[in-house]
Amino acid sequence: GVGGLVAMRRLVHPVRPGGAGAIRGFMRGILGFDVPPIDLDPDLRTPRCVLTFASGQALTFVETPDAPPPDACHVDEATHGYHVAIYVGSHEAFTEAFCRAEAARALYANPRFEGGDPAFGNAMARHVAESAGQFRVRDLADPGDSGVLGLSLEIEVRSPRHRSCPIPAAA
Repeated sequence: GVGGLVAMRRLVHPVRPGGAGAIRGFMRGILGFDVPPIDLDPDLRTPRCVLTFASGQALTFVETPDAPPPDACHVDEATHGYHVAIYVGSHEAFTEAFCRAEAARALYANPRFEGGDPAFGNAMARHVAESAGQFRVRDLADPGDSGVLGLSLEIEVRSPRHRSCPIPAAA
């Protein structure tokens, strides 16, 4: 338990070499985030992909050769099977991200949430995602020609209309 923890300021996740670029491609091409170019981690001097949110929070993927394999959550869910929720800036951007994820066959249905509350469940159709304010993705693969899997990390992509949105008066 983490008590009343609502958010973390920074999360750093190690990925294998090449993973940062694949994740950046996914975040830009599928979720539509404005992600800056790959740069070097100031401590490790290895490539990294940094997603900085309006809240000041950052999700950073740093390349390191000793990172677990990108699909480690499939093999050892107890150790590598965590997930994160990301709120998209507008409901329109949320809908567009859903459509791109659907077209890329990147939507994910977590069996643990089958048949539960739709606001926290598996939206595999646009009308369900729009009414629930959430959908899931997991395999963060470069949508370009390479198709390289950067990381399997379950992400709940949420509209600012989601009932758990921590930002007051979200659109």
